[in-house]
Amino acid sequence: MMKKVLPFLCLLITTSVFCQNPELFEHTWYAKSITINNDVTEAPKNPNLEIQATFDGTTSFTDMCCAGILNMALDYNPNQSTFEITDFSPALEICDETENNEFRDLFISFFQDPVTDIFEYEIVDEQNYWDYKILTLTNANGDAVQLYNTPHSIDTDEYIFDIYNGHWFLQSLSNEDVPYTIPYNIAEEIEISFDTDGAFKSVICGEINSKVIFNGDDFQGDFYIPCGNLTFISGECNNQEFIDIEQDLYVILEKIAEGQTFTFQRFHADFGEGNCETTEIVEIYDATRDFGFTLVDCLEPLSVENFNKPSVSIYPNPVKDKLILKNTNFETSQLNLSIYTIQGKAVVSKNIQFENKTSIDVSGLSSGMYFINIKDEIGTTTTQKFVKY
Repeated sequence: MMKKVLPFLCLLITTSVFCQNPELFEHTWYAKSITINNDVTEAPKNPNLEIQATFDGTTSFTDMCCAGILNMALDYNPNQSTFEITDFSPALEICDETENNEFRDLFISFFQDPVTDIFEYEIVDEQNYWDYKILTLTNANGDAVQLYNTPHSIDTDEYIFDIYNGHWFLQSLSNEDVPYTIPYNIAEEIEISFDTDGAFKSVICGEINSKVIFNGDDFQGDFYIPCGNLTFISGECNNQEFIDIEQDLYVILEKIAEGQTFTFQRFHADFGEGNCETTEIVEIYDATRDFGFTLVDCLEPLSVENFNKPSVSIYPNPVKDKLILKNTNFETSQLNLSIYTIQGKAVVSKNIQFENKTSIDVSGLSSGMYFINIKDEIGTTTTQKFVKY
């Protein structure tokens, strides 16, 4: 009975929003592209521009980071997926980046010409690495604005977000080129999470919150904080090491929030036993130097011994030509050395012999992050990362 009555009620209710697609109002929508006269312009992907729009029953509010804001009063047609703009109020700013200004102007012109135009909207469910929604707005000229309900690249692996994982553990960080491995008893107390809506949270002593963007594919790409979006709520800690780690992490995030674009890489390590047979790892770092942090989704394979000082130290890191290896506690001098890309492809494999120090020529490697695995004659191994520039 109710199914028959509901459409009739929608025609009678004066507030037409109740007959519209509720998904329009439930999400924050991020501009992805504009098509005008069949010419498609993608939204710039940089830390200083993020166009996000929200809708309610009578208005739309668009925050154009660095480029201003846009308020519109809307009148919805209760029988169709359309609306009319009854008031148009932009407040614009000037960005340093020309492409940001140009895209902002295209976005404004789409709605402004003419103001009384009727706009159609359509929401489509899509699935790539995760379920996401596409909102397409079309005006009478056939021009269109496309928005998604996530700020991230839709090709970024869903595993980074909390769909399956829930949270990540901070395993190591490097502040001002000083690498530091988090002690196991502290790492297990630190929780870091990402979400598809761009939310980032770190809980150590206090709480660090931000909006972050992964722009890439399932294993690598750019990572940045748009619009300087970063807050820190201090909390009480009796452990000075917790305080120091949180401060170092915040310093790294501040650098990103200031407009730097970092690199993210995701890969996995196979252990083959225990509850965590495969551990996923995310590196977020400055590709020009050893500055960033490492996250893991499971600490079980990282026993207390794994957190001890490595058997071989490597430097300089980042490296251009010669990577220096210094023996710290390997028992034998005959070692097998392998270098792998972030995707796990072996690019160097050789036997080496040294007592205290030797060098490896890496000048032929492409720029990027690598892992060096060193194994002695009795099976003791150590694996470390380095950046080639």
